[in-house]
Amino acid sequence: MDWTIAAALGQLLAALGVIVSVIYLAMQVKETNAQTRLASSQAVDNPLMASWDPIYIPENFEVWQKALFNPASLTQSEEFLFNTLMSRVLQSFNLVAAQYVRGTYDAHLFQSVAAYYAGFIGCPGGQQYWGSYGHLSVPEARAAIEREIEKNNAAASVA
Repeated sequence: MDWTIAAALGQLLAALGVIVSVIYLAMQVKETNAQTRLASSQAVDNPLMASWDPIYIPENFEVWQKALFNPASLTQSEEFLFNTLMSRVLQSFNLVAAQYVRGTYDAHLFQSVAAYYAGFIGCPGGQQYWGSYGHLSVPEARAAIEREIEKNNAAASVA
């Protein structure tokens, strides 16, 4: 065998090795990105869920329900409590929106969370709060919630 042919075969094998290594590296990067996205979602989901904890205190839950469906019946202190609870909950959604914008929060999950929040923002008390304080939400959170409210309103008008 000629040394030129042996050198060419060696270079071909080396090139194949590089290609296999690049493919393996791409697979590893994809897996790492998926794991990072999952970890980021979990890191945001924990405070998101914790933001609801005060609402589950029975006295607060009564005010929450009353405020959502009959905001005109609230006392001044109940209205303050509701606004505080709503601000706490929506601030956690702002964190979700920030992670979504960075590409570290799953798009389908973001849409699902926005739809959930739109459910109570769409109630009379939620609309009242949103009209007064919705501008405090980050633009992406506000836009996502408003899109979901529009969808809900369109579905309700068809039904």
